[in-house]
Amino acid sequence: MDEDQIALGKLLNCSPEFIKRFCYEKLELAPTSKISYIKDFEYFINWLFEFRNKPRKELSLISMSFINNLSKDDIEQYVQFLRDKGMKSMKRKVYSLRSIFSFLLFTKDEAGDYLLKHNEFIKVLRVEQERNQITRKHEIDETREEIMCFVEFVYQGYIPVNSYDEIFYKSNRLRDASIVALIADTGLRLSEIRFLNCKDLDLSKNHVSFLRRNYRGPGKHFVQISFGEKAKSILLEYVRVDFDNDLVSNLPLFFTRGRNSKGSRLTRRALALIIEKYADAFGKSVITANRIRQTFILDYLDSNNISTGEMQLGLSITDMIGVYSKYNDFGI
Repeated sequence: MDEDQIALGKLLNCSPEFIKRFCYEKLELAPTSKISYIKDFEYFINWLFEFRNKPRKELSLISMSFINNLSKDDIEQYVQFLRDKGMKSMKRKVYSLRSIFSFLLFTKDEAGDYLLKHNEFIKVLRVEQERNQITRKHEIDETREEIMCFVEFVYQGYIPVNSYDEIFYKSNRLRDASIVALIADTGLRLSEIRFLNCKDLDLSKNHVSFLRRNYRGPGKHFVQISFGEKAKSILLEYVRVDFDNDLVSNLPLFFTRGRNSKGSRLTRRALALIIEKYADAFGKSVITANRIRQTFILDYLDSNNISTGEMQLGLSITDMIGVYSKYNDFGI
C-alpha cells in the first residue's frame, strides 16, 4: 500500500459515513483526489462552526441531519468568505463541495430515501463554479506560452540564491526540468509522474508507458502517453547524465539524491514542492502541477478530437473533458 492510500485510510477513519460512502463509490477518483475532497469538506465544516460562533465538532460526528439543516445562506456566506480571502484553492474547494453534495443528492439510504433532501445550495455552487471556469479559461489561455517559458527557466534560467542552492540546482537541474517538461508535454498527474520507472520511458518512440487508474471501474489499465520534442530533448540529456543511457531497470525515473548516490522515489509532495520553488523564483506562484496539466489539456483539445482524449488525458468524455471543451468552443 502506497503513502497516499495510507493517508486516505487515516482520513476515512475520522470521516462521517456519507463521506466514506462517497470515497468508496467514486472508483474513478485517485486516492490523492479523495484526500483533497475530504480535507476541503472538513475545511467547510470548520468554517461553518466558526461562522456560527459555536465549538467545533469532530468531523466523524457530522450527520446527514446536520447537512440537511444547512441553508442556502450558509453556502452563499461560505463562497463569499472564500472569495474575500482570495484563496488560491477557492475553485477546488467549490468544486469539491458541489461534487459531494451532488453525490448525496442522488444516493439513497437503506430506507430508499435520498440522503440529501434539497438542492438549493448546489445551485449556488454551480453558479460559482461556472463563473470560475470562465475565468479559468481566460487565465489558462494567458498561461500557455508562459508555461513553455517556465520549462526553459527550470532548464537553464534559474539563479541560485546561495552556494548550497547552487550545488542543489547543478545536481538536480535536469531532473527538475524533465519533470516540468514531461507534465507540460503530456498532462500527466503528479501521482502518475512519481511512479514512473526507467523502463517506462521510450525515447525512440516519444512515449511513457504505465498503469493508469480506470475511471470506468475498479483497477487500472495500461496506457502509452506521447510527448513532444521539447520534453524529449531534456529527457535525453537527463537520461544520458543520470542513468548513462540505461533505461531497462525498475529504478524510479525521478528520485531524491544523496551526497554520492541516487536516493528514493520522489513523493508527490516533494514533486509539488519542486515546482513551487521554481514557480516562486519565476515570479509566478500560480504555476502549479495542476495549472501546467490544465494548460496542456486545453492545448490538446484545440487540435485533437475529444474522443481521442480519454487515454492521453486520463479523463472521461462525459466528465472533465466536457467541462474543458465547453470553454474551448468545442461542445459535446
